[in-house]
Amino acid sequence: MKKLVFKDKEFWAEKIIKTKTSIIFYVGNEEVNRLQPIGKDVSQYRIYNEDGSLGQFDTMSFNKNVVTTGTDLMRLLYAVLKENTYLKKELQKIKGGIK
Repeated sequence: MKKLVFKDKEFWAEKIIKTKTSIIFYVGNEEVNRLQPIGKDVSQYRIYNEDGSLGQFDTMSFNKNVVTTGTDLMRLLYAVLKENTYLKKELQKIKGGIK
């Protein structure tokens, strides 16, 4: 298990992954916690390995063994629907301009 220290709080997980907007904690392939939003100064988040040595953020791997969280799926769905709406409006503009 790794430990992330932020101010006076400690968070434990097997994998600790930093994205642009959050820090996600995994045990196995299951998300167990999320810090969101995170500050721009990443130095305020310290990660320690099991042996107490300084660690680093893990990288996200996308494969069949990784469980995608509901939050991630909702964000993906929102992005797809938003793009679909935009494309429909653009298509209507094009169709409206052709007589």
